[in-house]
Amino acid sequence: MSGSVLAHPRGRVLIPVQTRAPLDLRRWWGLAALVGLLPLFGETFAYVVDLPPVYALAKAWPLLTLPLAVLGVATVKAPGMKLVLLALAWMVGVTPLVSMATLGDSLGGALSGTIKLWSLAGVLSLSAVLAWLKPEARTLEQSVHILGFTTFALMGLIFLLTPPEAYLKGIEETKIFLWDEDRGARLNLPMFFAVLWVFLLNRRFWARPSLLPPLLIGAAFVLMLLIYKQRTQIAGAAGIVILAPVIQWGRRRGGWFGILIGLALVAAPFLIAVAGSHDTAASLGGSLTERQREYSAGIGFLNDQPLRWLIGAGGATRAGEVDLASVVGTGYFFTSDIGWVGVVFEYGVVGAALMLALHLVALRTGWRAAEGGSPLAWALFDYCLYLLLTSPVLSVVFAPGELATCLALMGALAVGAGTAGAAPRSSRAKN
Repeated sequence: MSGSVLAHPRGRVLIPVQTRAPLDLRRWWGLAALVGLLPLFGETFAYVVDLPPVYALAKAWPLLTLPLAVLGVATVKAPGMKLVLLALAWMVGVTPLVSMATLGDSLGGALSGTIKLWSLAGVLSLSAVLAWLKPEARTLEQSVHILGFTTFALMGLIFLLTPPEAYLKGIEETKIFLWDEDRGARLNLPMFFAVLWVFLLNRRFWARPSLLPPLLIGAAFVLMLLIYKQRTQIAGAAGIVILAPVIQWGRRRGGWFGILIGLALVAAPFLIAVAGSHDTAASLGGSLTERQREYSAGIGFLNDQPLRWLIGAGGATRAGEVDLASVVGTGYFFTSDIGWVGVVFEYGVVGAALMLALHLVALRTGWRAAEGGSPLAWALFDYCLYLLLTSPVLSVVFAPGELATCLALMGALAVGAGTAGAAPRSSRAKN
């Protein structure tokens, strides 16, 4: 055997050099785009009059992205697309005419009342954006982590740094710094991504138990209880956190999900009745007493002409010439305060049925998207269930961009999981 074969190699011994993986600029740019765009689609700033330029951009956003919505209709199979278009046709096309006929509002005032519905088109426009960005599931999750954590961090920081006089402004000047006798000073921050983040942490914990998620969830609820102080939202979020593992276990049982939704819908009228009872109102303070009056005034106005129950009476805003409180005969009346009664008041049973159907489609879409085990898909499903759970008190048309964003994100996750969702039309199999 040749000695050259056994000889030690001359020179220094070569050691494998560890090199860094190349930076995925496309993914990081996609994450930055999502963090910047999702709050606009999710109506984070739609009512924040404290920041006039951002508030104006948020109000104009659905119109600015209308070309994207048209592109979404043409090129993407967005979840619930037909229902969204039908709901917009009724609520934006028909309701203003009803408002003019029933309430005597001007054309401009009637049309201004539809602004809050435009964000429903975000299902289409955001689906088009996501189809172009093609973000991975982990990128979508990271965007929710960033936005949710940032919301809670800002909540604590703003509360600590805000002087007491900031809470003395009128509702025309601020929607964030609120004060009332029952709850004192509180911050009414937009909580869509904060609550969604809590649901995501909860789902990640049940998928892979560790200590950090429960600690973060606990801290989030402490901040909400001490600073946010919105009882319905906090109770609804806590209920979903508790129900989440039961729901996930129950998907293995045939028909369990349908039974759950059926029970929730049956319970909704009883929740409304309990919320409107004298004893409950007295125990929970003045805000519930006002809601009780609004329920009575709204139902009384609808009863005056039964046709109003079917097609609604229309809505009104400060930009119009009609004051709803004067119309219904009470000193205080906002349809956003009275849940489904408010939806029926504005859009009739027809509009309420369309919105309920859209929420049920969102639940079905999230249920299917979660087949791949994605914690974010489960969290989005949880948020849509949370919207239904709180809907007897909180109007589903107050910020419909939240539902629209959930639907679009579900569609993107479903595509990644290989199930039905926001898929390009060209990729659909022909029946």
